[in-house]
Amino acid sequence: MDSGGKQKAVRRMQEYIEEHIAEPITLRMLADAAGYSPWHAERIFKEVKGQTPFEYLRAARLSRAAAQLRDTEARIVDVAFDFVFGSHEGFTRAFSKHFGMSPQAYRKSMPTGKYLPDAIHDLPPRIEKGKRIMYGHVDKPQTNWKYYPVFMQVVDRPARKVIYRPGKTAMHYGEYLDEFSEELLVEWLGWMADIREALFEPISMWLPDNLRKPGTSVWAPGVEVPTDWTGGIPEGFEVMELPPCQMMVFQGPPYANAEHEWGWAIETIMTVIQHFDPTPYGFEWADEEAPWFQLVPRAYRGYIEARPVRQLNVRSAPKRRKQRPEVRPAASGGATRREHSVPSHLGYRPTFVQAVDRPARKLILRRGKHATHYFEYTDEVGCEVFDEWVGMLADIKEALHEPIFMWLPDNFRTPGTSIYAPGVEVPADYAGGVPEGFETIDLPPCKMMVFQGPPFPEGDYVAAIDAVKRAIERYDPGLYGFTWADEDAPSFQLAPRGYRGYIEARPVRQLSTGWVPRERRWRP
Repeated sequence: MDSGGKQKAVRRMQEYIEEHIAEPITLRMLADAAGYSPWHAERIFKEVKGQTPFEYLRAARLSRAAAQLRDTEARIVDVAFDFVFGSHEGFTRAFSKHFGMSPQAYRKSMPTGKYLPDAIHDLPPRIEKGKRIMYGHVDKPQTNWKYYPVFMQVVDRPARKVIYRPGKTAMHYGEYLDEFSEELLVEWLGWMADIREALFEPISMWLPDNLRKPGTSVWAPGVEVPTDWTGGIPEGFEVMELPPCQMMVFQGPPYANAEHEWGWAIETIMTVIQHFDPTPYGFEWADEEAPWFQLVPRAYRGYIEARPVRQLNVRSAPKRRKQRPEVRPAASGGATRREHSVPSHLGYRPTFVQAVDRPARKLILRRGKHATHYFEYTDEVGCEVFDEWVGMLADIKEALHEPIFMWLPDNFRTPGTSIYAPGVEVPADYAGGVPEGFETIDLPPCKMMVFQGPPFPEGDYVAAIDAVKRAIERYDPGLYGFTWADEDAPSFQLAPRGYRGYIEARPVRQLSTGWVPRERRWRP
């Protein structure tokens, strides 16, 4: 099994623990979640995490218990039973061993950051990179970065306050540690993570000139809280109000070696941001609207950095009847009729990802007999007939969007018909005509995860398609609070256009947990 497969198996076990943390858990249950035998699952977990599943489980339960002691008035014995400890005495022994103090002493003293995961205490070493500092060791990576995508998505940030601890002249993490110390930074991060009202986990910021006080640092740690937050702050901290804004979030892939691949993970994102042009996606940089920030890199989720953007007034997406396709959609699963590679001057191909709400609607489509992708479909009907049908769909005035090329799930297919089919979406109350041989089906409201590659020279459309398909294969929607929901709607692709990149979409369903986990909820 390769390192990526091991990481996914461990992540499935971690997710099972998160979902069932207040219930009895056996090694068999974790093995079933991972998809391996109990012996193999335990060995993989120990190899990836450096601890057994049950050492991890106990630490996770103790961290949750510590948060409950801090945030509620629940009796200690009740907290013990809530997290599957068999007795008050057993819980007290485990808690004291893990935190260095009893539950009673913890509740009285509320020590700063004591319950935080070990990773926050073991801040990675520094590496110089121009004017910015990166974490970790730049060794040869085990992860094959060249073929891993970088995901971007635009996130709305509400009006909020940011509590932060400025330095004097620090431009980056390394200079900040030169001004203070790692111990102080850990203490301050712990204090920020302890703020119950915090909107997200602590962040490390680069402050623009208009948001920076004279004589203070560009780089500073901070945490965002609601605008009505009125709590006290330690000496030396500042509070600043931030208006609503949009942030373009860049997230690299999970990586195999948590100890030695920090640098590669961060450099991937920094290189992409340096060369990235947001205008083809309808945005422009807006550095004056909010701090640019990074999160502590985590192997299981990759490195995350965000930069403020502003939406442009014009974002064109012409309907297909205004521009006939000059290229063909790709075959299902990335299969095409010739071999190709992914050209990129960076070695990485960014993929813009966005969850889009689709309303209740009708779908007008032309089913084939057995086609599973474009080439099999055109083999059945012929390219000229296919283009004629797509043109007819594009001419429907009520169409919600341009024509799409779909992979139909089993629950939307009829026996003896193709998986792949062209179609167009129209309003739910559409009562117009349907061309002969076409039919309509009703689609319920759903969310689609839309993947959009960068613009490309028209001759490189095959490589552009392949890069997005690689990205979808490696994409884990669970990191963003979603799960695949292929039965909710057809997956689809749009005709590739060089000016906008290749676009493909797959249905998702939102989970109860959101995108960025709170620091206090990080896995130990």
